[in-house]
Amino acid sequence: SRGDLMTQDVHYKRSHAPTMMHVSQRMLFALGCCCGMQFAGGDFSQAFCNAPLDPSEHYYMYPPPGARTHDDEGRRIVWRVVKSLYGGKNSARNWYKMLSKWLRSHGFKRCSTEPCVFTRRQQGNTMIVGVYVDDLLVLYDDRAQFDKLADDIKRDFDFTVQSPLEDMCGIEVTESPGTVTLT
Repeated sequence: SRGDLMTQDVHYKRSHAPTMMHVSQRMLFALGCCCGMQFAGGDFSQAFCNAPLDPSEHYYMYPPPGARTHDDEGRRIVWRVVKSLYGGKNSARNWYKMLSKWLRSHGFKRCSTEPCVFTRRQQGNTMIVGVYVDDLLVLYDDRAQFDKLADDIKRDFDFTVQSPLEDMCGIEVTESPGTVTLT
């Protein structure tokens, strides 16, 4: 599947996928410091490949080298793509839609002004998740709730937790009580 050959309204409808703005990321770090929250992060492995295609989207690809290319009658084999692939114009959008739906199904509410920030309050505790493509920035005030969230994510996705947070989107993060340094 070659994304450069995909045509809007033929292979996909829309390709826009929101990502967390850098100003929002810095605001979350400031908010976490002011509220005494802890920081963690994480990375989804092969994130786009987890997202199914919208039923209205369809495209096909030839098998990769090494795979069977012809059937027993000599006809060329073509695969129908059912999940998003890296390079597809709508892959990031499909991933965002799936992750957003997953977070909302786990009690998170999407911020009305920043579509990549989600919040959840449970039992008097707050958790905030910022999404930057396939990276998460998580602020929390109850470690047990964060651990439960991380376990739930790992149950459904290949996810690597980074706690304490050391790096977010190429920005080095250093924490000390009441202070977070970003370099």
